[in-house]
Amino acid sequence: MPTMILVEDEGFERSSLVNCVNWSLAGIQIIGEAANGSLGFSLVEKLQPDIVLTDVKMPIMDGIELSKKIRRHAPETKIIFLSSYDDFEYAKQAIDLNILAYVMKPVNEIELLRVVKKASDAVVEKALEKHMYNETQKKYMLYTELLQRTAEHSDVPILPEKKKNKKQIADEVEKIILSRYQEVLTLESIAKQLNFTPNYLGTVFKSVKKYSVNRFLMKTRIDKAKDLLKTSNLTINDVAEQCGFSSLPYFHTTFKNETSLTPGDFRRGSLS
Repeated sequence: MPTMILVEDEGFERSSLVNCVNWSLAGIQIIGEAANGSLGFSLVEKLQPDIVLTDVKMPIMDGIELSKKIRRHAPETKIIFLSSYDDFEYAKQAIDLNILAYVMKPVNEIELLRVVKKASDAVVEKALEKHMYNETQKKYMLYTELLQRTAEHSDVPILPEKKKNKKQIADEVEKIILSRYQEVLTLESIAKQLNFTPNYLGTVFKSVKKYSVNRFLMKTRIDKAKDLLKTSNLTINDVAEQCGFSSLPYFHTTFKNETSLTPGDFRRGSLS
């Protein structure tokens, strides 16, 4: 929960603000109070509050001088001024101190809570952004470490992504398919080897080669099967296995869909 200190030289007003306002409605916790800017700044140094609600005119150190010191010491702190109509013009000179808001005296509790809640929401949003950034950095570091380990233990050299253009990426995918079409090969497994996401790799390959990865893989397997059926005495089952098809029925169905012939008919036709 965001925290706030209250700086107000009038004891009755300070006590009323601390004890009579339902600060939980604004999502904040009061962690300190002070009677002047000097004591207030000591609390800022000690407690590091997210928000400072301060009167403008005070003895010893006024709200403007306090704000200047806060800006030098803790620039992210949200500052809200309490200001009477008489000293509002005086308070406006602090516009370059990035004061979040002015709340006029006598204080309207609803207006005050709205202003403080706005500050509280900004603090929470900033904390969330910082948390998400830190988590992203952690994941990036883990990913980088994983890439380094993969590169150290892989037979295939891994180039940094920033040194590859789209043609180089597509050529690497084509090389993998042409050399390993006999294996269980998928877009996901190729993407993992090259350290890209499947969606990105698929998009790049199609933009360069004019085929999807899966389509090029199937075309390669069918072309290799045609060669073996024409030039070897391997059984159709062996041809299917050597070309990466998981089963003979799947090979028959796919081959016929691609060529309009069964593997047997294709072989007989090539020999006649």
